[in-house]
Amino acid sequence: MLSDIAWGDATERVKKFVIEAYVRGAQVGCAERSDFEGSTSVFTKRRYRDRWNRTLVRRIAKDRNHTLKVKARVRNRGARGDAWLNERRAQLARRHSRTQSLWNLHIAGDFHPDHETARHIPRPHMMRTMLVSNLAVEQRFANGTQGRLMYWYPASSEKGRALYSSHPELLCRFVKESALQKREMLPDIDHVDVTARQETLGSFQGQPALLQLPIVPSYALTVHKTQALSIKHIVRGCLEGV
Repeated sequence: MLSDIAWGDATERVKKFVIEAYVRGAQVGCAERSDFEGSTSVFTKRRYRDRWNRTLVRRIAKDRNHTLKVKARVRNRGARGDAWLNERRAQLARRHSRTQSLWNLHIAGDFHPDHETARHIPRPHMMRTMLVSNLAVEQRFANGTQGRLMYWYPASSEKGRALYSSHPELLCRFVKESALQKREMLPDIDHVDVTARQETLGSFQGQPALLQLPIVPSYALTVHKTQALSIKHIVRGCLEGV
């Protein structure tokens, strides 16, 4: 057991860290001025996290090579094929359900240099993301794993239109943050191809299934996702709603 002195020192360090993190968050002020690299903003509520991430991804999409919006689809439990719920029913399910995946996922950024066929980019930026589903736990592709998107297919959709998550060729290649500096990346060890997966909406009548890519942007995270997590970036505490 910790002595009273040791416990007091630990508490003081935590208090100091929280204050410093909050001050760093206040200095930035909003996602419009936040850098793409070098920091992670931490929020207490998911809606604030999503708003921060949406703003940064929208900024990335303005001046980067690739951007794609993916819209989730919903179908009844056990249904197969194209038996998707209509828009009104899907919106009703959205209002009454909490999900790990995003209903509307916006991804943007540059592709990995080995897969890039367009003009050379001086400072490429691969989108920072986090998995929200257990894909391969033994290889550490689990819920909460952070990394980058090397590329995705299709690379884009019709201007102003989102791609449905039911697209038969939709996929993203996710690489672990720790593997980015490797000269040679191994499939299923350093990177994995992520396809749309079903998530049961247990709180909605009939328990329908949501189909979406199990990834979210990770420029901002919620507090519970950062517990016991090593973050190499500066941590900014953004305490809206507390």
